[in-house]
Amino acid sequence: MPGLVMFRRRWSVGSDDFVYPNFLEIILRLAWLIAISVVFCINRDNFTCQDANLLKIYYIGLLIIQILNIIVAITIMVVSMKGTIAVSEPRSKMALLLYIKLGVLVPECVWVVLGTYWAYGYTYACPEILVWMVKGAVICSWIVGFIVLVVIFIIFDPMGEYHQKNRLAKRTPEGALEYQSDAAKKAWERRIKVICCCVANNQENRDAFIEISKLVADFFVDVDLVPTDIAAGLILVKKQQAWSASQLISVVIDSPSSSNLQPQNTSRRIQPPKPWMTIKLMRHYMTFAAGSYGWPYYVYNNLGTGLCKILKRSRCCSCIRKEDHVVSDNACSCNTAGILMQTGLDRKDLIYVSYHNKVAEIPFFVAVDRKENKVVIAIRGTMSLEDALTDLSAVGVNVHVEGVMDCYVHCGMLKCALYIESQLKELQLIEKAFDALPEATGLVITGHSLGAGAAAILAMKLRPDYPDLICYAFSPPGGLLSPNASQHAQDYICSVILGKDVIPRLGMPTMNKLKCQILKALAECRHPKYRILAGGCFRQFCDCLMKDQLHSNHSSKSYDVESTGLLIEKFKESLKTAFVNTNSMVNDVEWPMHPPGQILHIIEEEEESGCCGKPTFSAVWAHPDDFNEIIISHKMVFDHMPEDVLGSLTSLEKSNFIPIAQLVPDNGDSSTA
Repeated sequence: MPGLVMFRRRWSVGSDDFVYPNFLEIILRLAWLIAISVVFCINRDNFTCQDANLLKIYYIGLLIIQILNIIVAITIMVVSMKGTIAVSEPRSKMALLLYIKLGVLVPECVWVVLGTYWAYGYTYACPEILVWMVKGAVICSWIVGFIVLVVIFIIFDPMGEYHQKNRLAKRTPEGALEYQSDAAKKAWERRIKVICCCVANNQENRDAFIEISKLVADFFVDVDLVPTDIAAGLILVKKQQAWSASQLISVVIDSPSSSNLQPQNTSRRIQPPKPWMTIKLMRHYMTFAAGSYGWPYYVYNNLGTGLCKILKRSRCCSCIRKEDHVVSDNACSCNTAGILMQTGLDRKDLIYVSYHNKVAEIPFFVAVDRKENKVVIAIRGTMSLEDALTDLSAVGVNVHVEGVMDCYVHCGMLKCALYIESQLKELQLIEKAFDALPEATGLVITGHSLGAGAAAILAMKLRPDYPDLICYAFSPPGGLLSPNASQHAQDYICSVILGKDVIPRLGMPTMNKLKCQILKALAECRHPKYRILAGGCFRQFCDCLMKDQLHSNHSSKSYDVESTGLLIEKFKESLKTAFVNTNSMVNDVEWPMHPPGQILHIIEEEEESGCCGKPTFSAVWAHPDDFNEIIISHKMVFDHMPEDVLGSLTSLEKSNFIPIAQLVPDNGDSSTA
């Protein structure tokens, strides 16, 4: 870092990103050179056929070009290995070397064109291996050329011109940000439109594109990082999180006897869990939340027989009249069949099923649960681009809730909740469900991920009409409710979070905190990027078998102390500017947002059997502040998957586990209450 400057623009690649690409190129070109040399030497006496001199000239020219490319690639790789992420002075000649590389590629391109004409434009009486070797070399050259064009497209930064103009104009940080802010928003809006090209181009979606592009552009506008810098930063932050001492504040159940267990000034208090907040009921209603994903979820978790079972319960026959209470399912009602297979419900228990899906309009179903005598509303999580756009509409919106001040909620999920509420009232779905099950004792709302966020907000909206309703929010988004709203919901909402799941920790404050952690880690790192990336990739596959080898802050090579110190101070000054811009943005426009209600945190216990061992789980009642930092781990995504959440709850239910609050005193000793 910063991004490499060539042709008077910035590119999304750093001067230290050429180690592994050039190493791979050297290996391939050496193999190519050896193969061509062997064929040429073995058949050097066979170049006597008609027009064989053309083939001989091509072989000789190809050998020379390969040798030149190998020399240049070795030089670029060696230079790219110098310095550290923050200290780029030892790599100051990288742009010149890349210009030389391009100069060598020009005659190679000309040679490929000539080779194509000579190989396919003439008929030779020479040995076939000579001709086929040239044809193979030509085909490989065209493939390599296509790969190079793809790489150039990937590393092209549409904002590169603006970055470079800011440097040349020597604008102040504030002026630079203002100069490129509008251009960045337009660039991100174009990118999002390309990614979401299949989404309907209506006004509501265009507004979502603009809102998301502004959010992303403002987040990245004050940093000059390339993608590999971010990857290396995440690896460094993960190491720091793993090696830092845990300074956790204790969590105490608010009971008369708790005052003797821990001083009040060193603990946080949460309300005692309600009687309905049990592992058994959580596991039961997680099946409803998982069932809302329809047939793809069931088939994915039953790869051997899932599709056959779905087709058995589906209705593909044209003589069967379509059900009026099923909306926007496919021709065979496979999604409805998936709900039935996952939940164990009968078809008569489904009151209404909707798979209508647009931005801020997500699928849900209403059913009666005869096992627990409840009416259930289950809301689907993210499964489409429209859902992703809803997730990213993360601005906090103030809503009115009786007795709650500063009640802010996630904008996109509020729209989802309002849409479902309107459907429930317009079609009188809740009334129909209670009529279908007169002995029903209450209303349960559940969902996973996006569905959990919409379920929590919907519960807040419906509670005045149904004061006994309860809500199970599985893996809810972190940026969902303001602190006052989350605390108010503790009486009727229970959130379940598995392990290091990133989604309940995701929000603008935590994202900006992670950005600052990455920048700080990069500024303080004394190791070259290629070593960090190599160590990170190796630990990704052998995480539980390998001890950290890169935690030392001492570099394996020494640099000029004065010049290095100057560069580090200059780099840290730019980081300071980023910190100020980040903090001001968060403080001015963003509320701290939390997961909803009471929070059960499921923790995976490490097994002595190693990576392949079957995990066991425990669970504690957690405080929202326990999720104010994104934990970097290979499980941060997998822990969000509904099958993993359901599996962990099933494991806890089988072991008859009872969640408790865990006390972690300041001295590091732990006890339980």
